[in-house]
Amino acid sequence: MEQIEKVVTQAHCLFGEPSIFEVFDLPSHQEVIQKLTEFYGPVDVGKVERYIDILDQLRFL
Repeated sequence: MEQIEKVVTQAHCLFGEPSIFEVFDLPSHQEVIQKLTEFYGPVDVGKVERYIDILDQLRFL
């Protein structure tokens, strides 16, 4: 459980608290990028890549 909380906190640091819950169930990285762009406008590609890595980690915990 502690590992999950750590990973979720990392995601929140990048795009805020609601973001992880809005994109977690999206099936593709492209859909995650589209949703983040809808929420935040133009997004930094490096930041999105880190965020997707965190999402992938969370999905396997």
